Amino acid sequence: MNRFAFGEAHEYDAIVDRAQFIHFDPSPLEIHKNAAIWFWDQDVFDFIGDHLQIIDSNKLSSRTYVKAFERKPKGDWQNFIADRYFGQSDEQWVQALESNPKFQSMGDRVAEFTRRTGRGRPAHRVWLHNRTRPGRQQRESLANP
Repeated sequence: MNRFAFGEAHEYDAIVDRAQFIHFDPSPLEIHKNAAIWFWDQDVFDFIGDHLQIIDSNKLSSRTYVKAFERKPKGDWQNFIADRYFGQSDEQWVQALESNPKFQSMGDRVAEFTRRTGRGRPAHRVWLHNRTRPGRQQRESLANP
């Protein structure tokens, strides 16, 4: 989130009095669709797109894509995104894995759920049965790969 705060209270009040405020709060999907227009790395783009449902909407920005790309030479870019931007709840993981076309079978989804959360099939089953299953997501494509 961008913030602005500085100086004394009267200075702040003077600026706020003259300002035009616009509420801009795009969803992760809107940010992802915008990145498709200008971003260039398909691996990073697809990884973020495959995990939109568990990305913390307060943290994702266009900078996320660039930061991940800059970390690719170090080889830790996927963990960087997961550690910094993913939500942590079991429910978020189940939702993301159920709608991710990369995980076709229940066994694949449970294995990834276990790898990410440290919890097994029973925990996955509880969350799976407590929600309705959305359709599979279709991937966005980069405009200029």
